[in-house]
Amino acid sequence: MRTFLLLCLVAVALAKKHHAGHKKAKVPEAVEEGVADLAEAKDALDKLTYTKEEQILDAQEEKETGYHNTVNNPCADIDCGSGQVCALDASWNPFCKCLDICPTEAAQYSVCSTQNITYTSWCEFHRQKCSRHGELAKVVVEYYGVCKEITTCEDKEMEAFPERMREWFREVMLELSLRPINEGGLSDDEVDEEREAERDPNPFMRPIHWNFRRLDTNPADLYLTHEELTSLRAPLMQLEHCTKPFFTQCDVNQDGMISLEEWGLCLGLTRDEIQY
Repeated sequence: MRTFLLLCLVAVALAKKHHAGHKKAKVPEAVEEGVADLAEAKDALDKLTYTKEEQILDAQEEKETGYHNTVNNPCADIDCGSGQVCALDASWNPFCKCLDICPTEAAQYSVCSTQNITYTSWCEFHRQKCSRHGELAKVVVEYYGVCKEITTCEDKEMEAFPERMREWFREVMLELSLRPINEGGLSDDEVDEEREAERDPNPFMRPIHWNFRRLDTNPADLYLTHEELTSLRAPLMQLEHCTKPFFTQCDVNQDGMISLEEWGLCLGLTRDEIQY
């Protein structure tokens, strides 16, 4: 199970690295297939994305505008986000509108929302979120798969969870540091940081900070929102039933966000290590 979950986290890290700055999540194929090694996990992840959002956007932009990624395309620099596509008005001015339909191949990858409602795909969830005019504004994807009852996390399991999470972060950072950057690996600065982590008295300190920065992207404000946590939480919840109570516990002041300080303390860092 530990190796299996590590594969999931590496798959998520690779997807996050590949789509830095976007909220388009990928299905960790290890969850669906139980792949045996990291190469298979990455290959499957690249091939089986349940959002297909880039393909949707490209196809609909070409249909709506008549352009396809050319310098004359008014939509070329417009980022409409999940569930939307760029279109042109009568004056050829670009604007974002809700997707009309999601691709049928996306339907096999269901997601469960924080309302405990199953949607046929990530794409369909965001399409409805867009088209229902704020009705689902505070609703996000809770986890991948059909909604089901999540078993209770026992006290002893919760006590062990932060240590396992720290170890996963450390191993994921090490694994990605060995990959070329064009294959989803770390940047030179991140590789240097991983090497420093190996020499630190606490080898988990830098990986914990690194993973926080990796998640804190929209915006990078030293707070993790529920949606920013999706790429880490959603692949794990059906495998690790302590995931949700763990993140709930981390949000000490119950403001709906996890600050860097809350994150560090929850994962066992001292205040000096949080401020390093």
